[in-house]
Amino acid sequence: MFFRLIALLLMLCLPCAAMLHAQDCYQKALEKGEHFARMAKPDKARLAWEKGKKCPGADIAKLDEKIRSLTDNDLDGIPNDYDECRFEYGAKEFKGCPCAAISYSKGIDAYYDNQPDSALVLFATAKTCSDTKMAEIAAWETKIAEKKYAYEPAEKAAIIAAPDKLPEFPGGEMEMFRHLYTRILYPMKAVENGVQGTVYLKFVVETDGQLSHLQIVEEPGADTGKEALRVVKTFPRFNPATVKGEPVRCYFKLPVKYKLE
Repeated sequence: MFFRLIALLLMLCLPCAAMLHAQDCYQKALEKGEHFARMAKPDKARLAWEKGKKCPGADIAKLDEKIRSLTDNDLDGIPNDYDECRFEYGAKEFKGCPCAAISYSKGIDAYYDNQPDSALVLFATAKTCSDTKMAEIAAWETKIAEKKYAYEPAEKAAIIAAPDKLPEFPGGEMEMFRHLYTRILYPMKAVENGVQGTVYLKFVVETDGQLSHLQIVEEPGADTGKEALRVVKTFPRFNPATVKGEPVRCYFKLPVKYKLE
């Protein structure tokens, strides 16, 4: 009778122990990832959360959201297409077609940051896709070959916060918003979930009017930021900011409003 009681207790306790172990596995992975994220080690955080998804009873949706929240170093804590690409396709596919357009964009950023070697690596990555803009990449590579740095001396690469004259879209502000709102599409995900609000974008207008370092500062979600960024990438070159008549690099902040009728 005694042994039967012990066996019964074991049968009752084993599932509980297994459940506790599963919860412990998930919780440790969650906390480990959060620790690495706070330490600015996104790759290790991502790995911890990916392992956590294998724990029995893991909250997969929560871990996926954590992974999506990981950001580049240049985004001031805001996720963008670069992060989503890495999340969706994984590190092994990062150098393939899915991320080619992002590599191209980041190559331009590197060029204007006086990092021509990094720019060349990113452009090479972008060329792994047959649908990449080969002619545009070749033009940037030629520019790097002919002139090692975008700004020389390096002091000219400084981004001016308060120039004498702000950068301007060709034709002025009204023309800029006409260009924006005649091209932007309301994301279906946002329509289905009743999402509306304002997306705030930020980018650098270079001395030649080229836009670089495009980023989403704030958004209501549901792909609204991604769509706004897509349209801004179609903007023509701006009239650059100036200080004492000389063109300078300058930040430009742009609000994009979404409202359901």
